[in-house]
Amino acid sequence: MRKSLLSIAIFLFFLRVGFAQIGPEAPILGKSVLGLNGIAVLEVASPSEYSYNPAAVPLALKIFNEEKYAEIDYGLINFAKGPTVENTWQYCSFRTSQDSAMRVARYTIKSNSKPIIYLGPDLLVKFEGETYEVTYGKMFSEKVGFGVAVVPYENIKTKLSADNIQLGVGEAKSDLHFRVGGIYLIQSNLSVGVVFTKDKINASTLLSPLLSGSSEPINLNADYNEKLWTVGVAWQPKQGTGLYSTWQKGDITGPNLHEDIDLKAFGLQQFLSPKLCIRVGLYDTVPGYQVTYYGDKWNIGVSFSNNTYRRSEAFLGSADTFYIWAGGSF
Repeated sequence: MRKSLLSIAIFLFFLRVGFAQIGPEAPILGKSVLGLNGIAVLEVASPSEYSYNPAAVPLALKIFNEEKYAEIDYGLINFAKGPTVENTWQYCSFRTSQDSAMRVARYTIKSNSKPIIYLGPDLLVKFEGETYEVTYGKMFSEKVGFGVAVVPYENIKTKLSADNIQLGVGEAKSDLHFRVGGIYLIQSNLSVGVVFTKDKINASTLLSPLLSGSSEPINLNADYNEKLWTVGVAWQPKQGTGLYSTWQKGDITGPNLHEDIDLKAFGLQQFLSPKLCIRVGLYDTVPGYQVTYYGDKWNIGVSFSNNTYRRSEAFLGSADTFYIWAGGSF
């Protein structure tokens, strides 16, 4: 049934009320929450091929006696008052020498269309994006390592629609995105790590005249900067038991936006047998659970967290997350 002129007029009125909330900073929400800095593992002190700390990559391959390691992850991030996001990770780590290693990685996000708190019930929001990363790390001694990760491409899109009509597309692109990190083994069972992250972001949004009420499409554009310091410590009190703690502090600044970031994470890892490992973590006051099974040269795992992503709760509601993965060395 076709809408009456009155209902169309009311529909457009509410869309323009929603438009009044859209500024040049709007695409930054998707970038900061669902981009690499938002979904990456903050663990920076433990040796791990997937660590946020680029210095941890060669240390992990060396400790686990691996030449190459590859992994594929699939995850769902289900926001209570926003879209459900599919997230994939694919990466491969490999030694370039006895004491150095590289990692190449690709991350993607794709969501359905749902209203979010920030824009009200009349606008549907959909996220999609892709990220590529290249990491290099080197151990300069048995105790000290450094590394750098460069993101040559990251683009997170935010699409706005209503009643099957495309009304706007926002993009947040990384013009300059890198991490530098160091790791220090105080003892064989005690390590500390630190990472500095810099992300220069260009945010642009193209809005349809139907949404803005103007005669021509409106293009909003601005530059933003994200700076993060992440420090952490990892301790293995006995074989098969590991503890870690991480603190991240920073901000995102630019026109109409100054967001302070202050995240803390704590975790306990316990091997119940030589092949079965469980992990319980507390990320930004929210518990998460992980189970991993290790074969001779492969592993599979699953993780779950309820009511997480608290820093974006005012815009998207909290989120339940679920991941499965499979990896192997060769």
